[in-house]
Amino acid sequence: MKNTKSLHGFKLIHEEYLKDIDSIAKIFLHEKSHARLLSLENDDDNKSFGIGFRTPPKNSTGVAHILEHTVLNGSRKFKTREPFMDLLKGSLQTFLNAMTFSDKTIYPIASRNLKDFHNLMDVYLDAVFFPKIYDTKEIFLQEGWHYEIFEKDEDIRYKGVVYNEMRGAYSSPNSVMYHEFAKGLFPDTIYGNESGGEPYTIPELSYEEFLDFHRKFYHPSNSYIYLYGNIDLEKELEFINDEYLQNFDYIEVDSSIETQTPFKEKRVLETEYSLATGEDAENKDYLIYGTRTCEKSDLLEAYTNDILLNVLFSDDSAPVKLALLEKGIGEDIVDISTDGKEVGFGIAAINTSRDKLEEFNDIIEETLRKVIKEGIDKDHLLATINRKAFSLKENNNFPTPGVIYMIQALDTWLYDEDPLIQFRYENLLDELKEKVDTDYYERYVEEKFLNNNHKVLMSLNASPGLNNKKDE
Repeated sequence: MKNTKSLHGFKLIHEEYLKDIDSIAKIFLHEKSHARLLSLENDDDNKSFGIGFRTPPKNSTGVAHILEHTVLNGSRKFKTREPFMDLLKGSLQTFLNAMTFSDKTIYPIASRNLKDFHNLMDVYLDAVFFPKIYDTKEIFLQEGWHYEIFEKDEDIRYKGVVYNEMRGAYSSPNSVMYHEFAKGLFPDTIYGNESGGEPYTIPELSYEEFLDFHRKFYHPSNSYIYLYGNIDLEKELEFINDEYLQNFDYIEVDSSIETQTPFKEKRVLETEYSLATGEDAENKDYLIYGTRTCEKSDLLEAYTNDILLNVLFSDDSAPVKLALLEKGIGEDIVDISTDGKEVGFGIAAINTSRDKLEEFNDIIEETLRKVIKEGIDKDHLLATINRKAFSLKENNNFPTPGVIYMIQALDTWLYDEDPLIQFRYENLLDELKEKVDTDYYERYVEEKFLNNNHKVLMSLNASPGLNNKKDE
């Protein structure tokens, strides 16, 4: 790359060698549109590209999820009915997908073939910026929701790809559990909404609201563009600018994400999930205990959470898990966490009774007090830190590291924080190892778990025929 601070409309903001991932990182801002761009240059021939948008949902109609599906149903340049499916069949891609998170939507690809890589990038950029959705309402009806009836005496039914997908998701108590946990911890934020779409709310979304969401959030001024591997960076910047970004001026996009006001006291909640009509509901409830601990941009605390989640709650020898199982609180005990700007995590008992909620709470807190008093097993802490170090270095054995790095960068980049802190982890892991010989972890448990008022205690109760009642 030429020694210049601006290239093809992109202003270089920061450059740094990241030894932990052996990459040269460059952060750019597109001067005309204010699109953000991060490149990680290295010797990996499995090149990756991605574009993402901050897409905060104001309700649970699933508009972000529906858009993720619909923009890949044809665009200005690529007019076939389903370009995405065409790519899956004919591309040399090593990764090709689109994902809706609680606050963002991303479109990542990867390929070792340079021509294929450029074609995939072109298809995705054209799809997000110039989709056919404005000209073809049927795409919204097909992918989102529509009425369906074949005989005049039949009841009208709702159909649609996303609608059907979320009907399936909400038939799983695990999916309901994760949403209700986030809603319980962050009720006054976007995380209280279901970005994927709550099945009985999806039909409230109008075509006009759907288009307005795209107009507002799918603009370069609200975009995060990503490049990875042994790329010709100057050539890629030229293509992205000349073919796409130069067509857009900067606009102010309000996609800010607010944090939850801290609770003054623990919230005790009760909600439901559906069983089949007539199914026995005995011992089919879920019990959930969790706290809000930090913001994701505080990497030291975020790593501490991950380590303690394993040590205390999820490993086979985790003391809280063992105590709950020994008391017969549930058939299984699992850890639970949230996705988003703020970190919430805790523990859940599966296939139990709502009547055990108070006992569930007491066992957890008694065990935490014991852990604080007697100390956390230092060997277990060190083993968990080493396991995390291995996972970071090996990208959880994911075959396309560039895609994982994009998601990791957005864990902070999306919230206007440094996207590179995720890749300076060696010193942080060393610090966490040094803290094993102090009372750091015990004090953290005391402050962030036990004595934290920003906490939920929840029963998710099995309700036979609940969805059938809603259908009526």
